[in-house]
Amino acid sequence: MRFIRNAVFACIAGMCLMCVPVHADTPSLSVNIPVICESKSVHTFTISSNDAPLPEKTEMTLNNSQGNFTVILSEPKNYHYAITDDQKDTCEVSVFVTSDKSGKLSFELTATKDGKYKKDIIYSYDGSKPGKPEPVKKKKTFVINTGDSTEIAKWCAGLGISAVLAITLLKKVKNNEK
Repeated sequence: MRFIRNAVFACIAGMCLMCVPVHADTPSLSVNIPVICESKSVHTFTISSNDAPLPEKTEMTLNNSQGNFTVILSEPKNYHYAITDDQKDTCEVSVFVTSDKSGKLSFELTATKDGKYKKDIIYSYDGSKPGKPEPVKKKKTFVINTGDSTEIAKWCAGLGISAVLAITLLKKVKNNEK
């Protein structure tokens, strides 16, 4: 009797544990965050974040050139970064990572500086002014697909059927013992 009860309990516990989604096979995504420096002198740029993974190199030195901070992201969500130059001028960058039905990740970058959306992350010095940025177009709102395709209703139905079978089996065993 005790053996059957423990076996039924193990089956029910196993069913409950199988309801948890696993994202182990989700591939990672390499995202380049470009920084453009328009200056005759050398400037240092630093990337930081409170809620997102940082790249291997968090500092970059540029002189009238473009560089990239490369971050590796592995799950669909919003990541927030701040890129600050050596003169304490900061640009806020958001990386919006989504997943399609097959689990492939994609991203979209948005940047703001002084409360205005920027097409490119450009730091201008020496009195030069960058070109006029293009207006940001609104995009259609959609539901974020996290890559989890588990149908919880099927798992709950399986758990219910297992529970009914376990109770029936226990009653039969109890009746046979009498």
